[in-house]
Amino acid sequence: GFDYRVVKTARDEAHRADWMDRPPIRFQLSASQTVRIRLLDADADQAPIAGTEVYLWLLNKPGEPDSFNLTFTPSEFRATTDDMGVGFFRVVPEFIFHPLIFWRKIDRYLLERIEFDPQEHPGGQITVKLDRLLPVTGRVRFLDGRPAPDIQVSVAGSGYKTDGFREVVRTGDDGIFRLRVAPDMLYMFVVQDEQWSAPAIDDLVIRRNASVEELQFELRPSTRVRGRVTVGPDHEPVAGQRMGLRQEGRDLHHLEGVELPNPDDSNRWIQPSVYSSVITDDEGGYEFSVGPGWFRLSGPSQVEAETFEVVDEPELVFNFAAERPEKGPFVGQVVTDDPPRPVA
Repeated sequence: GFDYRVVKTARDEAHRADWMDRPPIRFQLSASQTVRIRLLDADADQAPIAGTEVYLWLLNKPGEPDSFNLTFTPSEFRATTDDMGVGFFRVVPEFIFHPLIFWRKIDRYLLERIEFDPQEHPGGQITVKLDRLLPVTGRVRFLDGRPAPDIQVSVAGSGYKTDGFREVVRTGDDGIFRLRVAPDMLYMFVVQDEQWSAPAIDDLVIRRNASVEELQFELRPSTRVRGRVTVGPDHEPVAGQRMGLRQEGRDLHHLEGVELPNPDDSNRWIQPSVYSSVITDDEGGYEFSVGPGWFRLSGPSQVEAETFEVVDEPELVFNFAAERPEKGPFVGQVVTDDPPRPVA
C-alpha cells in the first residue's frame, strides 16, 4: 500500500493542512495493483530490451492539492526489465485517476514518457516500442576554413510524439560535433556562442533508418541583442528580470511535400525552436549573442514581446518599459449585512 498527505504546495499557496494541528497524523494505506511494462525495440525484429531501469514519476491522490514526486524516493517504484523486456511494479496504488507516467533510463533510445491509463489497460500490462537514436555529425569552420573548437550547438526536434527532442553538444578540437537524435522529427541546429554565429539549419527531417550527411556551419561574427528593463514613469531599472529569447525554425506545414508519421491523426503544430534566457543586471540590462534567423524576445508580462529578424546587423536594441512592477500588494475586505459589517 501507499499514502501521502500534502502540508504545503507551491501550486496552492492558500492551502493549509489543518490536520497538522490535530495529532496524531493518520495515513490510510491504499489497495495496490501490479503494472507490467514491456519494452521492445521498434525495429523490424522488435527484440525485447532487457536490463533497462524504468521508474514511476508522479502519484496523484484524490483530495490532495498536489502530486507526490517519486524522485524523492529513489529506491521505490523502480524496476529493471527482465530477459523478456518486462518490468514489474507490484504495489502501485489503486487510487489513480490520472494516467501514470513512467520514464526509463537508456542511452540508445529516445527518451520519451510512457503513459499508462488503467482504464485502457485493465490487465495492468502495456507494451512500448522504443525508437533507436540515429547518429548525426557536423562540422563547424571559420571563414578561412580553420576548424572551430569548443563551439556550442543546440539541437531541437519537433514531431507528433508527446515529447520533442533537445540536446546540446560542443565541437572538438577538429571542429566536429557528434550526437544521436530521435527519428521522424523536423530538426533545427543552432550555433550558440558569445562571439560567433552561423545560419541555422532548420529544415532537416531525419527519418527512421535513414543516414544523415555531415552538417556544415561556417562562422561569422554574431549579432548583439541588448536593452534595458525599466518600471514606472521614472524608468527605474529592474534587476533580476528573466528575459527569454526563442529562435523559431521553419514549420512543417510550410515545407512543401514533407510529411511525418502521425498515427494518432494529431493536429499538433510542428515547429522546432531553441530557447535561451538571461537575468537583467543591477541596471536592468540584458544581452544575447545570436546569428541570422527569426526570434521572439519576452520579458515583463505587462510589456508586449518583440518579434524580429536578424540578418547581419552588428547590434539590435530592444528596451522594455513596464508601467508598474510585476507583483505588488493586493488588499480586500470581507463584509456582511447592509450596512456592511466586517467579518474577522
